[in-house]
Amino acid sequence: WAPVFVLDQFEEIFTLGTANPDQQKQVFYELGDLMENRIPKALAEKLHSDEGDSLYEQLNLDTQPYRFVLSLREDYLPDLEEWTDLIPRLGPNRYRLLPMSNVQAKDAIIKTGGTLVTAEDADNIVHYLSSKQSSAESEPNRRRTQAQVEPALLSLMCSGLNEERLKAQHPKLATDNLAQEGGRIVERFYDNAFAGLPESVRDFIEQYLITSNGVRLPYPVQSIESEKLATTEHIQILINKRLIRRENLEEGDRIELVHDRLAQIALQHRQVSEQHKESLRQQQRRRRWMVSSVVTIIGLIVFAGFMADARQKALEAEAKALEAKVKAEHAFLDATAMRLAAEGGTITSGLRPGGIVQGLFKVLAGHRIFRSANTDEAMQAEYLKSLIFVRENLNTIYSIAFSPDGNRIVSGSVDKTLRLWDANTGQPIGQPLRGHENAVFGVAFSPDGTRIVSGSGDKTLRLWDVNTGKPIGQPLKGHEDSVSSVAFSPDGNRIVSGSEDKTLRLWDANTGQPTGQLLKGHEARVSSVAFSPDGTRIVSGSGGILDIGGRGYSLRLWDANTGQSIGQPLKGHEDSVSSVAFSPDGTRIVSGSGGIPDIGGRDYSLRLWGANTGQPIGQPLKGHESAVFGVAFSPDGNRIVSGSWDKTLRLWDANTGKPIGQPLKGHEARVFSVAFSPDGNRIVSGSEDNTLRLWDANTGKPIGQPLKGHEATVSSVAFSPDGNRIVSGSNDKTLRLWDANTGKPIGQPLKGHEDSVFSVAFSPDGSRIVSGSEDKTLRLWDVFESWADALCKKLGRNMSHREWQDWVSPDIPYKEQCPGLPIPPDKADAAN
Repeated sequence: WAPVFVLDQFEEIFTLGTANPDQQKQVFYELGDLMENRIPKALAEKLHSDEGDSLYEQLNLDTQPYRFVLSLREDYLPDLEEWTDLIPRLGPNRYRLLPMSNVQAKDAIIKTGGTLVTAEDADNIVHYLSSKQSSAESEPNRRRTQAQVEPALLSLMCSGLNEERLKAQHPKLATDNLAQEGGRIVERFYDNAFAGLPESVRDFIEQYLITSNGVRLPYPVQSIESEKLATTEHIQILINKRLIRRENLEEGDRIELVHDRLAQIALQHRQVSEQHKESLRQQQRRRRWMVSSVVTIIGLIVFAGFMADARQKALEAEAKALEAKVKAEHAFLDATAMRLAAEGGTITSGLRPGGIVQGLFKVLAGHRIFRSANTDEAMQAEYLKSLIFVRENLNTIYSIAFSPDGNRIVSGSVDKTLRLWDANTGQPIGQPLRGHENAVFGVAFSPDGTRIVSGSGDKTLRLWDVNTGKPIGQPLKGHEDSVSSVAFSPDGNRIVSGSEDKTLRLWDANTGQPTGQLLKGHEARVSSVAFSPDGTRIVSGSGGILDIGGRGYSLRLWDANTGQSIGQPLKGHEDSVSSVAFSPDGTRIVSGSGGIPDIGGRDYSLRLWGANTGQPIGQPLKGHESAVFGVAFSPDGNRIVSGSWDKTLRLWDANTGKPIGQPLKGHEARVFSVAFSPDGNRIVSGSEDNTLRLWDANTGKPIGQPLKGHEATVSSVAFSPDGNRIVSGSNDKTLRLWDANTGKPIGQPLKGHEDSVFSVAFSPDGSRIVSGSEDKTLRLWDVFESWADALCKKLGRNMSHREWQDWVSPDIPYKEQCPGLPIPPDKADAAN
């Protein structure tokens, strides 16, 4: 038995605990001794006393038979960071609680509800909380998928239904009328959240956190404070009541409503409030009209002789008031424009926090309001600061990876080195990381971004310190052939490696020592490895295109804690396993077989496997008539899309393994790549016919016409994190950006590579793209659309990039209004 100390609501040590700083420090000192297994001060003093000898016999520092779990809200992580020097384990050992999947939500209801709920009740509740509320929710701007359930709203719904059950004295929850009862529960919660708060706080939520059709909008905390829309105390009250959430983002904190159903309630309240205000305005207008009429009649009767003179004076007074008002408005606009330009310049120069993107927003907004010479110069200067420089590597690059925060890139090369790159500038960081004696085949960042692991053809792994670029300890030796793949566990404490020697090894990421024995079981080289999302299991894939005619086309599951295999090899494919992936909830695995027809390929199927049992789920997913070279789970884990050399895509039900509808036909040549949009509603595919195609993931129908522009095979596609853009890489040596909503190209092709572009990826914040090419280089690209789109949203205008270009004034040369942006063909004359 190992005791686990769970300290829930730990953030209160940073709220209530500030009333007694000395006691707060004492708590952290004592926690630090326990968590880091240090000898406490009181015990150290006893060890130096007369009774020290007997205590030494009882002391065993080699064991730590207990664990701590600290549970706190994410917005208090900066406060926790201040104590990581005293307690280093507070840094890397973190697990973020995300919204529940449908399966997790149902389990939570059934396990905690006991006899009060049935499985059907759980299905009704989850369906109500995850189903669509309006057509607005299907928009591509959705930030979360439909198959996610917010824990706070789930708790609210269950407790509200239980209150109704107690009032009616029923033995079980009533869930057969959630369409009405659920809405009343959510509305009561919404109203109660504002109890005791000023009406202005409610107005802020309803005016700034939802769109005109009831879709949630995130809003920057810094703007709330600077514009005095609500106090910090009032915002914290709403966070504590779980009406809104606060997210820590690189560009600054944001708040938003916790669920789209609350956005619908807020929209209804706003509409009622606006109708009420309009009714009051009409009443006031009628009263003023009646009073004015009476006064006018009396004035006509009593002061008929003086009417003309009085009216003249009134008109003069009104004209002066109007003139003063116009001057005041002009002065306000001028002052606002200059303030925005000045603030933007200081932010982009680093004198104030916020980052280049936020600074550019302010400069652009001021430039739009008042086009002064100073504003133009500021805009040009700040944009030049954001240009991305490309640095080339002279050797073939086998692998690249972004750091977790998106600020760095690591690449592994045939020249035996790794290189670190600054993802914001494209410049190399320090010297190449040297130490391997052969090509570097695999690289990966640790979850906290402080370390890198690399695998090489010299049969070793190496750990590297990201900040210094120095190797950590000696090479990790244990494999008898090239190390082909590496991965960190989600908590960063372990590493798994796969090798050409047909084995896997587990390593302690803190000491560099191997953990347990070699993981043996594959009959061919281990081509891919991955940890499950919870870090308890490992899946490995064996075989490859080069293993023609050989055996070993299998997957295996392993217990990540013991290193023991789970069940038998996951065999079933008759050709190489080209790709493996866990479902988002970690319960299933999908594998694709990539036998190539021209060299004897015979297995064109996908297979589903239970991640807990290692057993196949149903029969092989058959339907393609040629090699499957692209597979992807939908974000909610309920569907799979596959792309094949038979020129089609297929959708599959990830729960049953059954095909959904007919093959998606439209491409005229082999399909090389597929990807789901972040909201799961669309699919993009790239083909040998030189085009991309967008598909409706719900109906399987093509959306619009093929996206034409490339002059050769489209080998790689990816959606931006917000789902509004697509990037494609092609054998024509270019990348292209596309508007995912209209299918129109954005700007000109991105040229710079000297050979085929085989891989493309967005950075986590969507502001940059990295591409890899057969010309042996990586290139970084600045996605200028990110700040243009964001400016449109900031100004409350929902428009495409082309519409945004047309929005600028026709009376001023385009290059003066939008310095640094590409000039569209229809603006060429005005630009010149």
